[in-house]
Amino acid sequence: MTSTPMFAKQVSSKLAYGAAREVQRDLAENHSRFVAVSYIQRISGAVASIIEAKEESWNYVPPKMDALINSVAIGLDGTCMLLCDNGL
Repeated sequence: MTSTPMFAKQVSSKLAYGAAREVQRDLAENHSRFVAVSYIQRISGAVASIIEAKEESWNYVPPKMDALINSVAIGLDGTCMLLCDNGL
């Protein structure tokens, strides 16, 4: 795999929001970088491997809440959740 860290970051960021073909089109149209979809997928796999290896040493601290949460309700379709103060 031959990619600069900056290009790998750029591809990974774009791939998080769209498919590899969309990333390919964006790179060609906006950056004049013509790359194969397979190359984009290989970069993504390499970045994922690095993240998985580093994740073992990362520690996550839950955020401190300003108020106690009494209940949470989620609709049947799962597309929208109404979150507001005082249950209104």
